[in-house]
Amino acid sequence: MKRGMGRIYRQKGCATWSIGYYVAGTDGRAREVRESSGSTKRADAVSLLRKRTGQIGSGKFIDPTVAKSTRLSDLEQLVRDNYVANRLRSAVSLRGHFKRLFDNFGDVLVSQLSTAEIDSFKAAALSRFKPATVNRSLAALKRGFKLARRAGLTINEPVIEMLREDNIRQGFLEDADFQRLRDALPDYLRGAITFLYLSGWRVGEMRSLEWSEVNLPDRMIRLRSEHSKNKESRWLPLSGELLEVIKRARSEPRIGCPTVFQRDGKPIGSFRKAWKTACKAVNLNGSIPHDMRRCTSRNLIRAGVPLRHRRRERPSERLGKT
Repeated sequence: MKRGMGRIYRQKGCATWSIGYYVAGTDGRAREVRESSGSTKRADAVSLLRKRTGQIGSGKFIDPTVAKSTRLSDLEQLVRDNYVANRLRSAVSLRGHFKRLFDNFGDVLVSQLSTAEIDSFKAAALSRFKPATVNRSLAALKRGFKLARRAGLTINEPVIEMLREDNIRQGFLEDADFQRLRDALPDYLRGAITFLYLSGWRVGEMRSLEWSEVNLPDRMIRLRSEHSKNKESRWLPLSGELLEVIKRARSEPRIGCPTVFQRDGKPIGSFRKAWKTACKAVNLNGSIPHDMRRCTSRNLIRAGVPLRHRRRERPSERLGKT
């Protein structure tokens, strides 16, 4: 190696070669970083030293001493911060995704998470969870590694292959079943679930709907892009039972609650337990709120509504038709 490029050495009594090279510290001063090549061949150490000096020169260097201390909990925090910064509502489900990883690995050093270790996790998790559930944990881990590498907190980024998902749901409810289920729900949920059944909106979109987005005189709702999963705004015309649902919600007492659907003056939160109880009462076990979205699409198809109208339609487009 050329003078000033670093050094290659082997400690007394050690068979493996090590390297030393200089990087700028936070104070601007150069400091030496020592790293084992993990090889007994001098040529491997030379190759590693050239690689490190090349990374330093191109600004892509990641300090191995920092990378070796990064843990799974650091990856979780990176992903959580990224979700919050991007206003992703799925941030609330991150804890469950990472919990499956912590239950298997503990707060492991990410340098120990090899592709083989992750494949072992998949095999173990499949004995308890469905492929889609395991994939959510794998996706969170994969995102964590990418963010950690970008932040200079890890060197390794194992290959994480997703599982094939064969459990795609195709649940539907006929009108009679829906009415039985709605009647079994608590009063505060009946209007919200009816809205989902008639509008085809996602649960998160329904829960975030505010009165500032509702124009009752024009019988129109505009879902803001920040509340939409695909970050695109949508218009929803109000008529028939859907209009009555909104009018009833408007007549309910509320104190400073901006959302359309509320409970005791507060936005509706998770209603998983109430939903399961109602499904059990009417023998519709296995149904989920997202089934309402599929029911809307099916009902529109049955009504002969063209595909382009089932997507997005602005008031100007709707009113301009004859």
